[in-house]
Amino acid sequence: MIRTIDYLNKWVAQRKSFSFFLPDGPEGRPFDNQYYVQSIQDNNDTLVIRLTPDIELIFDGETQYRDDVCNLILFDFDRLRYVVAGKLKKEYLDGEFCLNGF
Repeated sequence: MIRTIDYLNKWVAQRKSFSFFLPDGPEGRPFDNQYYVQSIQDNNDTLVIRLTPDIELIFDGETQYRDDVCNLILFDFDRLRYVVAGKLKKEYLDGEFCLNGF
């Protein structure tokens, strides 16, 4: 299996704009907000996805992925932190995160 960071970079490169679903559902109305990926980094056991405008999704642990056509599902993380403008908004210890790309 391809490393999550490598697959994520390849998957993102084939799409232009994104929306996402946190483990407890969307932030706001689904698909109303569209984002762009600024960067994806993998530091040891931490995967960081940065979206415009100033959103960080920080996955701790050995995060796995599943490709579902327009959705990339990330799961098996130890912790997911949802950070907006440098402030922690939510934290999850289980569940699935869905990155939707067009």
